[in-house]
This record gives sequence, C-alpha cells and structure tokens, in this order.
Amino acid sequence: MSNADKISITINATTIGIVLVIIALIAFVLLVAVLARRTGGNKSSAVSIQTFSVPAIPEAEDENEIIAVIAAAVAAFGASSGKEYRIRQVRRASRSEWAMAGLLESTRPF
Repeated sequence: MSNADKISITINATTIGIVLVIIALIAFVLLVAVLARRTGGNKSSAVSIQTFSVPAIPEAEDENEIIAVIAAAVAAFGASSGKEYRIRQVRRASRSEWAMAGLLESTRPF
C-alpha cells in the first residue's frame, strides 16, 4: 500500500467521523427542542424565592416607610415582567457593614 493510499484512507475516515459527529449533534439539538416544546405547556406555578439583604440606614426614623418603598419597587419590577412578587418577611441583616464589605470584596468578579 502506497503512501497516497494511506493518506486517502485517513482523509476518508476523518471526513466520515466528522460528518457522523455533526449528524449526532443535530439529532441531539432536535431531540432537546422537541422535549422542550412538549414540557413547555406543563409549566408549574412554583415561585422562585430570592432573598435580598439591604443594609440599615442609620438616619432612617421610620423603617415602615423604607419597607413600603422597597415593596413598591419589587411590585413594579414584577409588573414589568407580568409576575406578582410579595415581600413576606423583613429581617435585619445578620452581618455588619464591615462583614458585608469584606464579603463583597472577596466575591467580586475578576
């Protein structure tokens, strides 16, 4: 077997392999699209709860007013996306401002 025959066999095998991988990927994408379309109509009404920590404002005399403003902002945010959000609990942050600053400093993106 000559070198030209070996190169021809190698190129054919490589081409067939690449074509099979592309066909498999296309089939996988189509399968995922079909499954996503099927399960898209059965969305559950589960609500994702997110917790936000708001540092205390030392000059604030009426905390209820601050809570009302935050609740209005959350409601406006939900109304813009067509969802309804509620504030269920208000607690003081368990970390001090210095601890929060250290946490933010050590977890900021690169």
